[in-house]
Amino acid sequence: MQALDSYYASPVKIAKNGEKHDIDTSALRRCEADALATLVYDLQPAESLEIGLASGASTIAIAAARAVRHLASPHTALDPFQETNVNGIGLSELERVGLRDQVNWRPEFSENYLNAALARGDKLDFIFVDGGHDIGQKVTDAFYISKLLRPGGVVAFHDGMLFSTSVAVRYLIKECGYSLISLPADAAWKRAARAVRHAPRLGAWYASNVIKHLCRSVVALKKNA
Repeated sequence: MQALDSYYASPVKIAKNGEKHDIDTSALRRCEADALATLVYDLQPAESLEIGLASGASTIAIAAARAVRHLASPHTALDPFQETNVNGIGLSELERVGLRDQVNWRPEFSENYLNAALARGDKLDFIFVDGGHDIGQKVTDAFYISKLLRPGGVVAFHDGMLFSTSVAVRYLIKECGYSLISLPADAAWKRAARAVRHAPRLGAWYASNVIKHLCRSVVALKKNA
């Protein structure tokens, strides 16, 4: 997609205050962004939400796929630290690639927004999670997400090799009946090497059943009917 080509053309992003940020150290890799865009393109979610705007890679991937599909409602991105931690780089990049009007940025904490959305009776079709990485935050997000997603909806997580993400994924699969979506992956030997490397920390079940479905560190799950 042209917007992603433009975003990844340079790894250095300039904040409004002139500060330089290297996306190679924090943002999704290009292959992960492509996998995320494909997920959204195929699903065509009427309502989508993202936790964690940051430097904008995932937001641009989602918004670009939605734009190609001519989906009416804007994509919602939560990030209370967009202006304080990264000096608005994500919003600036959305503006630069022509997708700012496709995104509804909310400077809110996910637990507050999700709780209010549940109280309103909102329903969502796609959610991407790349916010707080501690176990409490990740599991809290997963708990609310499972209540907000429509049957057939999809949730994807970045940082699939973090222990907190593995706990959230295990919860959704084993207690909520979600099924894994196989994403485009690199060589089989690389996936096997990751499984062996991370098994002592993430557990044999996660290493054997989940890691092989990841696109580098992006893991996706579908809510079954």
